[in-house]
Amino acid sequence: IAAMIPLLLLAGLSSSALHVLGPVMSGRYSGTKLGRGMSFWMVGGELGYSMGPLLLVSILSVLTLRWLPVLSLVGILTSAFVWHRMKDVTTVTAAEGRTSLRLNWRSKLGSLTKVLLPASILVLFRALMHISLTTFLPVLMTNQGASLWFAGTAFSIVGGAGVIGSIFAGSLSDRFGRKPFLALSFLTTPALMLMFLKAGAAWQQVVLLALIGFFGLSIMPVLLALVLEAYPKERSIVSGIYMMVNFLMMALASVIIGRLADLNSLQFTFRLSAFVLLLGLPILLFLPKDKKFAI
Repeated sequence: IAAMIPLLLLAGLSSSALHVLGPVMSGRYSGTKLGRGMSFWMVGGELGYSMGPLLLVSILSVLTLRWLPVLSLVGILTSAFVWHRMKDVTTVTAAEGRTSLRLNWRSKLGSLTKVLLPASILVLFRALMHISLTTFLPVLMTNQGASLWFAGTAFSIVGGAGVIGSIFAGSLSDRFGRKPFLALSFLTTPALMLMFLKAGAAWQQVVLLALIGFFGLSIMPVLLALVLEAYPKERSIVSGIYMMVNFLMMALASVIIGRLADLNSLQFTFRLSAFVLLLGLPILLFLPKDKKFAI
């Protein structure tokens, strides 16, 4: 265990660096279609997150854990390839952007919190819903009498629908604006979640889970694009702050949902997370107006 702690720390630092700089670098190649760029970023990550464990477990079931260092060479070679192709790409969007933030940090705090604060509140509300739909969904379904196979499949249905939704949401938000899609998600997802709790037939649950994933998990590229778009000269530091808040909120949401489930039930916490999501609608009023987007 002692040997694993520094390895986990290095893995966490690596993941943090990727999640902070990746969206900024993707944004540089997105031009005016920042939402579409964030969609590609999120889809790639979600596919890797979904397929990686499955692939790894399948390979290790044949090769055993002793082959794990050999398999890690695939990741090392991939990292080397990405570094070679993107080593000259800068994350600084403007020459004055790097210096202005460093020299006037205190004066920048007000402008940073103007968008980051309401966005962080939205992230917290979304995190409660996300944890309910991912971490605790299989347990909820088995408590309701579903088989382990169906409960595990439900997780894949939600995640797959979220990937498809991300492709559409980010790209269409470039054309019609970010806030309408956020409002649609925060309004539609709670209704679908409450309908899911009352659904009796398996086919109804499958349809509702797909719709929940499509509308509920697809807003991450839209939120990310909105935040980065608000600070074109400070995207790197803003991305770092936003990702830090996102990770902290997800961890906090896990504790909150778990504790509430112990005190009441998973059905109660699932229903509560749906109602909390509705509280995000008035928060949208504090976000800046959508810019004119290129078609």
